[in-house]
Amino acid sequence: MKKTICFLMFTIIVISGCAKTIDGSSQENFDKSLAAIGEDLTKEQKQELGMAVAKIGFNIMKNSKGSKEEFKAEIRTRLDGMTRNQILSFAEELNESR
Repeated sequence: MKKTICFLMFTIIVISGCAKTIDGSSQENFDKSLAAIGEDLTKEQKQELGMAVAKIGFNIMKNSKGSKEEFKAEIRTRLDGMTRNQILSFAEELNESR
């Protein structure tokens, strides 16, 4: 039983470590990493991800008083290191907090 639990935990760690994440270090890296996340998704999943990023962006925009570049930087900062599922969860949390 202990071996099975250890194996399952190891598998979960390996799988979660392989998930593609957003690189928010620059606009170019952000765009490339977002595209890489979308590579293996269905059309519906891509639309869902796009809508989630748009919701997050809208939320940031309505609370932002800075320039367009500052707005883009804030989106990159907020999404940096997130996986697709984390982005979807974050967008859902924003919906619930309204």
